[in-house]
Amino acid sequence: MAHVRFSRQALADLAGIHAWLTERSPAAAGRVIAAIEASVTLLADHPAMGRREERGLGRILIVPRYGYVVSYRVTGDAVEILYVFHPSRDR
Repeated sequence: MAHVRFSRQALADLAGIHAWLTERSPAAAGRVIAAIEASVTLLADHPAMGRREERGLGRILIVPRYGYVVSYRVTGDAVEILYVFHPSRDR
């Protein structure tokens, strides 16, 4: 099982997603963050489950139902979450 780490950018992205959604619907914010966390948790056991990024720099995982993109890379026994975003919003 790989260890999952979050980059500073990924943590900032999650905080921004939560803040943006909370303004619109606190309940939805909780559901979306929980879905992102559940997807990231799966990466610990299945680090290759995401597809390779087009530039080949890492992998991406699409969060089911909500469409958020989790960008990550696998290094040794660790999965590093690089950033999280929704394609409909500016990064």
